[in-house]
Amino acid sequence: IIGTDAVLVVSTSNGIWIDGDYVNVSGFDISGAKSYGIAVSKTHVKIENNVVHHNVTTNGTIGNCGIASGWASALKVLVGGEDVIVRGNTVYENCGEGIAITRGVNVLVENNTVRDNYSVNIYIDNSPFVVVQNNTSTCTGINLRKSRRANGITLGEESYSGWGSQRHDISILNNTVDGCEYGIIAWESDVGGTLKNVIISGNTITNGIVRSIAIATLTNENVLVQNNLIYAELTVSNPDGVTLINNTIIGETPTLFGDVPASH
Repeated sequence: IIGTDAVLVVSTSNGIWIDGDYVNVSGFDISGAKSYGIAVSKTHVKIENNVVHHNVTTNGTIGNCGIASGWASALKVLVGGEDVIVRGNTVYENCGEGIAITRGVNVLVENNTVRDNYSVNIYIDNSPFVVVQNNTSTCTGINLRKSRRANGITLGEESYSGWGSQRHDISILNNTVDGCEYGIIAWESDVGGTLKNVIISGNTITNGIVRSIAIATLTNENVLVQNNLIYAELTVSNPDGVTLINNTIIGETPTLFGDVPASH
C-alpha cells in the first residue's frame, strides 16, 4: 500500500489495520482514528515513512487525554505480528502510546521520530526479539498523563491470557531521548517474569524529569547497560544480573538500589 502524500482523516475505529502477510504501508498521513492509527497483526510487514498523529480519540484530544480507563496506541504491532519493520515514521500527539509492540515477535523499530504521545512514546510490552534503534523520542510537556510527561522508551511486561512471560532478547541502541519523564525504563513484570537478554547501549538522553535510565525490575538475567551518554543518575533496583559499563553521566555518578517505583 503506497500512499505517498495521501492524507487519511478518519472518524472510524482504526485508520489502517493490516490483516495480511507481506504487506508494505508507506507514505500515509493518518489522523483522527478513534483507536489505532496503524495496527499490524500479521507477518512480514513493513510500516515506513508514515505520519501518524492525533489518533486514539476515544481517550481524548491533545491537552485533554486520559478520559478513558484504557487506550490504544497510534502505531501498534499486536499479537500475531511477526517479522515486522517499523521505520522512518513520525508519530506525535496521540492520546495513546506512540509506537507500541505488544506481543509482537522479531520486530525492528528504527529511525522513527516520536513526540508527545500519552504515557509512553515507544513501548515494548511482553515481546521477544525486538530491536529499537536510531529513533528520536522527545517530550515537550504539551501532552500529560496525571500531570506527568510520557516516558521516552519503556520496557513493560503486562499480563495477557495464555502468553505468560516473554520479555527477552531486546536491544535498545543508539536512540536519542529528550525531555521525558524517564528516558529509558524497564518496569517490573506484572506476571513475575525476568528481564532477560537485554542490551541498552549507545543511547543519548540529553534531558528529562526523573531518571535518565532506570532498571526497576526485581529479577534480571544478562542485562547490559553500556556506552550511554545520560544527563543524570542511572538507577538499578536490583543489581543482580545487571552489568554497567562505560556510561557517561554529566554532573552525577550512577547509583544502585535507587528509589525507582516497582510498577507502572
